[in-house]
Amino acid sequence: MEMTLHNLQAEQELVAHLAQRLHVDVCSFYRVEHAPAAGASVRDEIDDDRELVLEATCGLNQSAVGYRIPIQRGLVGRVARTGKVVALQNPERHPDFHYVDGSGEERCHTFMGIPVRDGDGQVNGVLVVQTTSPHQFEMHEVSLMHAAGRRLDELIRKAA
Repeated sequence: MEMTLHNLQAEQELVAHLAQRLHVDVCSFYRVEHAPAAGASVRDEIDDDRELVLEATCGLNQSAVGYRIPIQRGLVGRVARTGKVVALQNPERHPDFHYVDGSGEERCHTFMGIPVRDGDGQVNGVLVVQTTSPHQFEMHEVSLMHAAGRRLDELIRKAA
């Protein structure tokens, strides 16, 4: 699926707005690309050829946009594979942490990623916020991220 320039700009505006509303240092959106191999389930990590593509960010280096992460790697991949929210302090200490060289994320000390789901409940992206100082995420922040995730799903569907 090819995203239009208009949709990519809308994604960028949405992550910038969300970063401002949540008072976070980083807000990024990763879209799931490529279908899983025939017969593979969402949790089938062996035959899963999906990747996460960084499509929009506010706070990471813009040169990282377009970076691809295999769905089996990183905290973002964990959110996409499990379909569950991941929120933690000191993400670099987590065994699933995957550093993207040149992204600028090494300065971040908290991470929260939520799955972005389509109308059928399938994960089609991951929305991430990060802060440079310790932060305990609260339910209203999670709710706001889920609302933004629904808007991102609308943009993805429009591009299809």
